[in-house]
Order: sequence, then structure tokens, then C-alpha cells
Amino acid sequence: WKKANSITQTIPVNMSLGGSMAGPFELEMINYALANDVVVIASMGNDGYNRAQYPAAYTGVIAVGATRANGEKLHFSVSGNFISVSAPGYDIYSTGYDADNSYIDMSGTSMAAPFVTGMVAYLLTFEPTLKPDQIKAILESTANDMGVAGWDEDTGYGQVDVKKAADLVKSGTIPASGSVYSTKTITFSVANTNANYDS
Repeated sequence: WKKANSITQTIPVNMSLGGSMAGPFELEMINYALANDVVVIASMGNDGYNRAQYPAAYTGVIAVGATRANGEKLHFSVSGNFISVSAPGYDIYSTGYDADNSYIDMSGTSMAAPFVTGMVAYLLTFEPTLKPDQIKAILESTANDMGVAGWDEDTGYGQVDVKKAADLVKSGTIPASGSVYSTKTITFSVANTNANYDS
């Protein structure tokens, strides 16, 4: 859609979904999105374990954990070496599913990821030429550290800070694309190493 309509601005896409299975098609789509300036923001998952969840764990995706309003990590928010940042995800007033006009309080990383997606859309109003890797670097460098000092597997770089990120973008001191994260395509291959397997 973006290419067909000659849209040049980076577009944030929220993915409040996930699971433990990775796949080549998903990876191809993530790579295609990033190559065409579509930044993917995904929820970390809510089972409380430290294990990969996809699409959050794909390289280049902004993986978001959930916190309380005071910055405390929620116990069910998945941890892992792929987490980027955290955001409020507890008792968020949102649309419900019982009726067309229902609203309820919901908790989860699926509530935290849209918070970050909206934040990215806001940052793009100041600088629409931001690339996905620049956005990821901005969110991480302006996040408020929490838990263990520096990046950690529970909260990433910390809880996002809208004002600090917006001030950085407005100041023009934005890291050059490719200076923090590689913009190369990620690939992988799968091989059967079981000699007893009869294809």
C-alpha cells in the first residue's frame, strides 16, 4: 500500500500479537517492511517467562514490555534479550469486545505496544524523514532506566519518555541512519541434520 501510493514518510505499525514460533515468511515481511520505512512495534508477550516471542524477537522490531504507571515492571511481561523498551500497560482504558460501544480496563504488553506506536507517530510529526533504525535508537536513548542499571532483559532500556524523545527530535541531534543499528537484511537458513529422517 505504501509503495503503491508513493508514500515516502515512515509509517509505524503496531503488532499487539505474538507467539513462540518463528517463520521465514514473517521474517521476510519484517525485512520488507523495514526496507520500505515501515517501523514495526510489537508486544513482548504476557506469560512472564524469559523466552523468544515473535514478531517481537525479530531483529529491527521495537519490542515493548509492560509497566505500571510508576515504572515498575509488570510480573507477566515477558523478558528476553530482544526487548527494546517498556511502556505503561496496566489498567489501560480501552475498547472492549462485549459490544460495539463497550470500554474496559485492560492490562498487558498488547496495551503497552500501542502506547509506543502512538509515541512514534507523534515523533514523526516533528521529523517525517526518520528511518526505523533512527526511531528505535531515539526511543532507547531517551528511555528512563529502571531495574538493573543500563539495558536489562526485564525492561530493556527502560520506560519510554515522550517529552525527552520529542525534545531530542526537535533539537535535530538525531543519530544518522545506520550509525547505531545495521540496516542490512537479516537472513537465516534451516538444514536437516537428522540422518535417520526419510524425506
